[in-house]
Amino acid sequence: MKQPAIRDDAATKYSAVPFDFCKFPPRHPFSRTAARLAIQLVPAESADSLELAVVEAAVTFSEPVSQIMWIAPSEERHKKRAKQYAKDMETSPTSYIVKAVLDGKVVGFAQWHFFDKQPKPMEEWKDMEAWDVANSLECANYMLGISSRMRNKYVNGTQYAFLQILVVLPEWQRQGVGSLLLQEGLAKADQAGLPTWLLSSPEGYGLYQKAGFEDRETLEIDLSRFGGEGTAKRIGMLKPYKVVV
Repeated sequence: MKQPAIRDDAATKYSAVPFDFCKFPPRHPFSRTAARLAIQLVPAESADSLELAVVEAAVTFSEPVSQIMWIAPSEERHKKRAKQYAKDMETSPTSYIVKAVLDGKVVGFAQWHFFDKQPKPMEEWKDMEAWDVANSLECANYMLGISSRMRNKYVNGTQYAFLQILVVLPEWQRQGVGSLLLQEGLAKADQAGLPTWLLSSPEGYGLYQKAGFEDRETLEIDLSRFGGEGTAKRIGMLKPYKVVV
């Protein structure tokens, strides 16, 4: 089956990352399903920000902890999140957002950060006093604080790649799209000689474990402290880079 073409012309437009991560590395194998769906991977641009925000909300708000942390999906929320994505793409020297496109529609995306320069030590997490998309600021600060402190513990002061978010619309999940987005970023990390860090939910754990990520720490968060029910589980995972020959 012929592999769908990647839009190299679009890829070269985004050049904020020092290592030139926006040039696509040698193509990695597509899963049979993803190839059959003719998925294209394209670096996101500021004009995509609103669509990214809509996809993010459609995926993440199904999780109980997200329903506590964030305001419900709405046009207002999407616009607020879109501003953050646009800001990252326009000003962040480490951020790289790649979208999975099918028939002109974004069906998933991943946001990576590549710290290929010797980074300054990360500062300790400081609780935010306000956040315009937070429903429970207490819960948001707690969860983001966990993520920051765990990353500090395992990769602080080193050169590494960080997968901040990977989401695929529910109707396109388990069809190879998530694996495609993951392998795209890992290929760039391997090319730069960077290990990759992420914080996984139980839903994404199998995908990351299959890709070679190793558990570093697991946390169970009691949601009753924020007025919710049950627990939220988060697993810190690290993947050594693969030598590219």
